[in-house]
Amino acid sequence: MLEQRLAARANPVDRCEVCGNHYEKAFHIVTSASDADRVFDCFECAIHALAPRCHHCGCRIIGHGQEVAGVIFCCAHCAREGADEWVDEASRESFPASDPPAYGRRREGGRIGWIVLWLLGIPIPVLLLLYFLRGCT
Repeated sequence: MLEQRLAARANPVDRCEVCGNHYEKAFHIVTSASDADRVFDCFECAIHALAPRCHHCGCRIIGHGQEVAGVIFCCAHCAREGADEWVDEASRESFPASDPPAYGRRREGGRIGWIVLWLLGIPIPVLLLLYFLRGCT
């Protein structure tokens, strides 16, 4: 079996199965789901053919994503929106209670930014409007 794959790869110019380009530096991928040898000329084509789609927004998931009851989502936001029950395993298990993630520090930087805008002379009603339009973050 391995000899057959190596013989098939000996072709100096392979054709990408997504875009059809002939490329001498194409690469082969064999997934555990199927024993087929798939040929791509770039990572973009490989992602287009192999990466799962988010169940909520439909984007391609490049990375771990979030899986809820066998359904894959690209991020925590889509998992919350698209799943009935969702638990953020990363925030619950990855960080000990004594060392929480630095989310608060990032929010403090945003508060300082609003104060700087106010000091520059932007009226408070305009700042409030921008605050609510951004989603209160």
